[in-house]
Amino acid sequence: AILYNKGSIDALFNMTLPTSALGACFVFSPKEGIIEPSGVQAIQISFSSTILGNFEEEFLVNVNGSPEPVKLTIRGCVIGPTFHFNVPALHFGDVSFGFPHTLICSLNNTSLIPMTFKLRVPGDGLGRKSISYCEQHADYKRPSGTKEEISSMKPKEFTITPDCGTIRPQGFAAIRVTLCSNTVQKYELALVVDVEGIGEEVLVLLITASAPELCNRKVLLSVLQWKIHRAKRSLPWDTVAVT
Repeated sequence: AILYNKGSIDALFNMTLPTSALGACFVFSPKEGIIEPSGVQAIQISFSSTILGNFEEEFLVNVNGSPEPVKLTIRGCVIGPTFHFNVPALHFGDVSFGFPHTLICSLNNTSLIPMTFKLRVPGDGLGRKSISYCEQHADYKRPSGTKEEISSMKPKEFTITPDCGTIRPQGFAAIRVTLCSNTVQKYELALVVDVEGIGEEVLVLLITASAPELCNRKVLLSVLQWKIHRAKRSLPWDTVAVT
């Protein structure tokens, strides 16, 4: 903004800011000063708001000796980022107990401003991270006194990489979602997006999967057969014991 002194004497001025929530989002530099006769003063106006929507704010420029202040009205609209996933849903299909399955999608920021996000899966377990087949096999080989206790809480079965970050304007982030099932169930959950300054769960991506009991039995049978095979190679058959 430009202030122009049409008078023949120096003009001392200062800005009066409104007390509204949006008024506090404006910064004027300088806020006060002296303008020589027929002189001008450039005012730099900075604005940063987390309140979305249209706005109209009136600012007063008080001039020493002038009965009425000069009014400055600023109008505009604050828009949030626009974004979407590149797929309609994540369908894992049938998954086996302890075998991680990974699907990849991208979160696209189609707006002209950066967006800071967090990703999570509400309804996922709050316990320790789910155990993969390889980790289970390693646990079998440990002495009984060194094995970790089994938590009573449902395991955390989903891993999101990355689960937070900032996407540049008109950019995207590749998201890897890994499911390592430790439970027999049908999954109908969602990958939700929280955006800083906008809100929580502003975007939702459906997640489906099925960990049927049959698949888990097949895995357990494979483990049993593998243990028998390893034992037969080192011991006579009549001494093999599977636990």
